[in-house]
Formats: sequence, C-alpha cells, structure tokens
Amino acid sequence: MAVPDAPLSPEPVRFGILGTARIARKVIRAMHSVPGVAPYAIGSRSFDRAAQFAREVGMADDAAIYGNYADVIADPLVDAVYIPLPTGLHVEWVVKAANHGKHILLEKPVALNVDDLNAMIAAVDTAGVQIMDATMWMHNPRAAEMKAVMRDRKDFGQLMRVTSNFFFPGSEEFMQKDIRLKKDLDGLGCLGDIGWYCVRASLWAADFELPYRVIGLPDAKVNEEGVLIRCGGYLCWRNGLTGLFQCGFDSLDSQRLELAFSRATVTLDDLTIPFQEDKCEFVIEKGSKWPNPSLGVKSTVERREIVLTWTQEAMMVAELARIRVVCAVHDSIAQGGTPVLLEGQ
Repeated sequence: MAVPDAPLSPEPVRFGILGTARIARKVIRAMHSVPGVAPYAIGSRSFDRAAQFAREVGMADDAAIYGNYADVIADPLVDAVYIPLPTGLHVEWVVKAANHGKHILLEKPVALNVDDLNAMIAAVDTAGVQIMDATMWMHNPRAAEMKAVMRDRKDFGQLMRVTSNFFFPGSEEFMQKDIRLKKDLDGLGCLGDIGWYCVRASLWAADFELPYRVIGLPDAKVNEEGVLIRCGGYLCWRNGLTGLFQCGFDSLDSQRLELAFSRATVTLDDLTIPFQEDKCEFVIEKGSKWPNPSLGVKSTVERREIVLTWTQEAMMVAELARIRVVCAVHDSIAQGGTPVLLEGQ
C-alpha cells in the first residue's frame, strides 16, 4: 500500500504504548506505515511481556521497554501515548499522561461515565495537550465523501433516519474471560465496545448535534455480572431525525449503516472495518418506485468506490501526529513569534 514519502515533521513523533492489548498490534502496524511516526516505547505490568510484545510487533531494537506504565509516560522522548487499556483505567492514565505533557490517543469507549470524561477533559485542557479517541472509521476518506453526498439536498432531500448495527459472535472463551465483559474493567459491555461505533455514526450524521431524547431498547441481554451482551437504542432529534442502533456479542458478524433521506438512501456493510484495506465503497439508491406491487421496488443504484492509500488506522495515527506541528505553531505565537525547534527534540 503506497504512502507519502515526506515525513510529518523533521523528527519522528515518538509514541509510547501502554499495555499489550490485541488492538495495539493493529495500531502499531499503522504507526510503522506512517512516515515521521515511530512506536518508540512499550510498557506492560511485566517487563518480559513488554519485551516479547515489542519483538512480535516489529519495534526497533533500541525501543524503550518498561515493566510498568508510569515509566512510559515519564520518558522525555515520548511525544504521545496510545492507551488501549481497559476503560476502567482510562481516567487514571489519561490524567497522568496529560500531567507529563503527552498527547493522547485513547481507545474507545473513552470513559465509563461522564464524571470520568470531565476529569480527563479538565486534565488535558490544563496541560495544553490534545486527546483523540481511536474511532478509526472516522478517519477513512469514505466518511468525508459520504458527508459531501449528504449535503446534496436537491437529489437527496432531508435526512430522516440513521439505522446501524454491529454484531459479532463471541466464543465461549470470549464470554467467560474477555475484559469487555468484566464489570470492574469494561462495565459498558457491548454498548461501549461496539455500540460506540453505531452511536458515533448517528451523531456524525447529525453533525454532532446531541439528540434531545434517548431511549434504550427493552429486553437487553446481560451476563452474570450484569454487563451488556446485546442491546440497542433509539435517538431522537427535534428536527424529526431519528437514529436506531443495535449491537451485541451474540449474533453473526454485521456492521451495517443506512442513511435514509426523503429522496434517497446511502448504505454500507462494513462500517468499522472495511472489507479491503486498499479500497472501500458505499451505495446510493435513488428513485425507488413500486411499478408492480407483486414484483417489489425498482430504483437506480450507484456504487461509489474510494481508493485508500493508507489504512484508516494509519490515517488516524497521522492525524494525531500532526498535532505536534500544530502545537509548536501555537507555542511560537504565544511566545511572540519565537521559533520552536522540532529537530533534536
């Protein structure tokens, strides 16, 4: 897969990774593919585990290996940290990372409750650092292409409904042991892990205007700890827009999004993880008619293909890496135009 040759800054943006979660492998792979970015440090509760993980994901021989998380965020060469820890640990390590002046890429869901979220926002605001949640599909250029289409009121009309789902079949081992089903670690269960993407899709479609009313669907399924295995919700906006989503760990794989307009629909079947890394698509359907009730609907169908030069997780990493340059410009302005050197830092 082709990537631009020019780095994002003269010196690499060095990431420190807290923990050895499986999702970290995917993100570190993305870091390797982005010029000007380096997975520089890794920390785990076990030094041996951190060292083994670093070898498995191809980190450099001189990578910094730590047997704890604190030393990663204290390392002066670390510019930003990636935190794929259980959600219950986010507030502690986001606050600590911010206090050490590190920018933060944070796995979703970002928090278990609003109080924890507010504490993290306050910490990064005070420290003057940036935080980004790791919702990868938002960085796929397909999202921008779809948003451009959505603004075509002449052909599409008003957005009426957003319908989405995310399901996968969890194994027996997954149901018994995975941290996403442990109340003290990730108490939001499927709602936080995969419902997050569905809710984000509805908010994205509504230009991030909050709904005035939210209703949880009845008959949600929980495990013995009371953690959600299957659930859904209904979101309502005052302009008539509605969002319906369902998610769960107990059904066949599905990642579908449908945007229903008054004159057209836009759909895709690989919302969070594209079927292919080098291209993806969405489908536009217009002019639905019932010429014969016994034969079903006829319409005009168009498939829009988007060629991807980077994976969506690489684009996410690159976006956060650019913050280093942006922050340097901000610091220079605040200092009356004094040059801020990036080389050698």
